Amino acid sequence: MKSLSERLDALQHRLSHRWSPEVHYTRLGATRLCIDGYPRSANSLLVRKFMLANGTPEYRRLHAVAHHSHDPDSVLLAVLMDIPVIMPVRHPKDCIASVLVYEPEDGMSMRVACGRYLRMVDVALGAGPKVLPARFDDILHNCNRVLLDANARFGLTLRTLPVEDAVAHEQMHQNVVQRAEAAHGDRWRDKVGLPTGSRATQKAALIDKLAEEPLFDECLSRYGELFAPAAAPSAQPPSATVAPDATPPASQRTKWVHRVADLTRRWRT
Repeated sequence: MKSLSERLDALQHRLSHRWSPEVHYTRLGATRLCIDGYPRSANSLLVRKFMLANGTPEYRRLHAVAHHSHDPDSVLLAVLMDIPVIMPVRHPKDCIASVLVYEPEDGMSMRVACGRYLRMVDVALGAGPKVLPARFDDILHNCNRVLLDANARFGLTLRTLPVEDAVAHEQMHQNVVQRAEAAHGDRWRDKVGLPTGSRATQKAALIDKLAEEPLFDECLSRYGELFAPAAAPSAQPPSATVAPDATPPASQRTKWVHRVADLTRRWRT
């Protein structure tokens, strides 16, 4: 059985060989925060809002914030390094269908798309309080809740948005469109993941078909489990109580580390 240090080295090695240097996956010694989840789950919006509120030198350093790798191994590495993780999470029917519509060049099947969703969510489930799931609707309409929850969960001092969510959306939309037009000209709408009538029709058709994929039921189950109300704590003597966001004791840490890794192995594609 691998030690923690061996697992960390293996994960970092795998990530560095899987991705180009431009990808913002978790880096040992550099990353201070990880904001990453399944694609089409408001990852970009959360990162932009985070930087709007907290664009300090601390977080603007290269690779200080890991994001947009959409790689469970990057999240897992952050978890094992006790780096705070905020994971954008969207209902599987919406984000899986969106991935299949907005990224057709990948040629991904429904089964593979569902498997990748399960891998990502299983990291969050295995890590427990080490990962803060951020609801899609909160990212859109109440991002300060996410930022304040991160402060409470991880002992951070993140600033909240200086403007209303709707104002931030308008500013970000204009920036995205301007950059897309400069890069792609008249074809910018095909290159940017913004809703269109044809994409909405394709997505609706795919949502109906997803119900026929056996793995989709597991995605629904995991999503429900991730946001299930916390069970009432069992009565314990004070000496046995552990803070909900504490690192597991040394005697339990090895089992916890391997449980997280084992949960992701089943869905590796």
